[in-house]
Amino acid sequence: MQPHKILFAFLVLFACALPVAAQESVPGHAQDSAEDYAGMPPFTQSELERFLHDWPAFTGWAETRGEELDQSGNEDDWTREAATFVSGLGWDHERFFYVAHQCAVGISGLAMEEQGPAIMAELAEARKQIMADQTMTDEQKQQMLQMLEQSQGGMDGMQDMQEHVAPQELALIKSRQKDIRRVMQVEE
Repeated sequence: MQPHKILFAFLVLFACALPVAAQESVPGHAQDSAEDYAGMPPFTQSELERFLHDWPAFTGWAETRGEELDQSGNEDDWTREAATFVSGLGWDHERFFYVAHQCAVGISGLAMEEQGPAIMAELAEARKQIMADQTMTDEQKQQMLQMLEQSQGGMDGMQDMQEHVAPQELALIKSRQKDIRRVMQVEE
């Protein structure tokens, strides 16, 4: 798989998993999925500027804490500590993760707009190659086709998530796309 496709897959996973992984166990946290963000007001330009400034500090903190998480396995403690760290930066932790989520979804959506048709064509070609492969059993072909369908489903899910990015947020994301990609370490 080419690097831009691996990156795209990571972004999709990040956009889907961030709210759950980073917030689910935070005390007083009422959100259970990315769809629950729909009730939050759109982020502003000043929030985006603050996010661009603070995201590297959070990811640096998370990398060091992630090593401890891997050793302890206590995700509840880690998410409480993440909320405390983000609050120490002057954020309401739910708002910070909301802005992160919306940026990830927005950037992923923009990448899908750019790369989606090519990826869909490659998926169609892969289906043809699987079906024409004489070395695979029917069972192996079905397994491969199921994996392709799961990829397709992930892309469809990303399109659904994109609907939760408010137009004014998407405009801000587009206007600062290069900065968001740089800060979130997403290659173009």
